Amino acid sequence: MDYLFKKLDGSATSLGGGTVGKIQLPEMTGADVIFTGDKRPLDLGDYVLVKATEVTEEVTSGKKRGDTTTTIDADNQTVTVTYTAVDLTTNEKAQMALHEKWLNEKGSYSRDDIQPELDKLQD
Repeated sequence: MDYLFKKLDGSATSLGGGTVGKIQLPEMTGADVIFTGDKRPLDLGDYVLVKATEVTEEVTSGKKRGDTTTTIDADNQTVTVTYTAVDLTTNEKAQMALHEKWLNEKGSYSRDDIQPELDKLQD
């Protein structure tokens, strides 16, 4: 995941979800582009093209995917993207237990079958 890091102020802008092959810098006009290849970091004068370090926290039992955080280290010209894992809420744990109970008892069920019990959890 490539980011364009601005040396002057330490800001970084995501360039999409992968590795870019060409880029147009903010001050460039018309059809001017720079072909970047795959070397990172790539010094582009006032900018540096960097590849973000991606950290994926493990989603285990009792957890779910949380927010994605982006940390920019201006001194080292690095970007870290973290896909967090957070604890399930008490209500979410109760819903999962209820679904498991119904599956164990009935083998299968429809949402309409279980909805009254789910509604009770919301109260």
